[in-house]
Formats: sequence, C-alpha cells, structure tokens
Amino acid sequence: MKIKEIEVLKLKELKEKSKMLKYKRQKGEVIKRLNLENVICTRDALNTQKGNIKAVIEKGGDYCVALKGNQGNFYKDVQNYFDEDRLLIIESGYEGGYQLTRKKNHEAVITYEYYQTEKVNWYEEIEEWEGLKSIGLAKKTIEKSDGRKVEEKRYFFSCLYPDFFLTL
Repeated sequence: MKIKEIEVLKLKELKEKSKMLKYKRQKGEVIKRLNLENVICTRDALNTQKGNIKAVIEKGGDYCVALKGNQGNFYKDVQNYFDEDRLLIIESGYEGGYQLTRKKNHEAVITYEYYQTEKVNWYEEIEEWEGLKSIGLAKKTIEKSDGRKVEEKRYFFSCLYPDFFLTL
C-alpha cells in the first residue's frame, strides 16, 4: 500500500468518526451518561439540538440554551415575537420578567436588559422541544464615550419560568 492510499484511508476513517460524534451529540448520547439532578445545563447554539434537550430532561436536569439561525423558523419566530411593543409590555410587568443592569467604565456605559416570557403556546412546534416553558432575549447596549451606540441581541429558550431567573 502506498503512502497516499494510507493517508486517504486515514482521512476516510477520521470523517466517519467525526460523523459518529456529531450523531451522538445530536442524540444526546454523551448527556445520558451524566447525573444532572438539580443542574441547569447551558450550551451554545451549535449544541442546541432536540436530542440533547430531551436527554437533559430525562436525566432530571433543566436547561437554558442559546437560539440562533441554525434553528431556522424557531429563531425567526422568537426574533419576531420580541418586537418593540412586546419589550415594552414585558418591561411594564404585564408579561414575563425583565431585568436591567448597567456597568460603566472609562470607555463606555454597558446596559444589559433581560426579557423572558412564559407565553410560548403560540409556537406551533412547541412539542418538539422537551419541557419548553419560556423564551428570552438578552440585549446588550454599549454607549461609547464618543457617542457611538452598539446593540447586540441574543435569544434563548428554557424549561424554566421567568421568575426563576429573576431571583438569581
């Protein structure tokens, strides 16, 4: 066997192992080995998969996970839900929970606003996400000393109700 053929075989083997790990991650195989009683699992959007969420719940854990474009319509629907009118409703206390914190340094004032609501029954595919009880938005606004303003929005969903997070 030539060196090139060996390299090709090793590359194929590596790709197969990578596919298997991805499959196991999506099915929550790694999570199934953990004791998650009284644990809140967080993760980035890459690992926000239905199999992982289900595995966390089955192991007695809770979750609060990132929601990004890789979840397609779910992401767009949550993004649309948190329009300016909805944010005002949540801030006023008529729905969900709201929290604001500010930090100031010599370069900027950073404002963090957290919006979370238990109103998720409008979402058509709610049953696909095990234990889904709330959705949220974390909004970060940076006001630089030169007057520039930068705003970042991050969305998440959880099996916990808003009042849980407001007591932390």
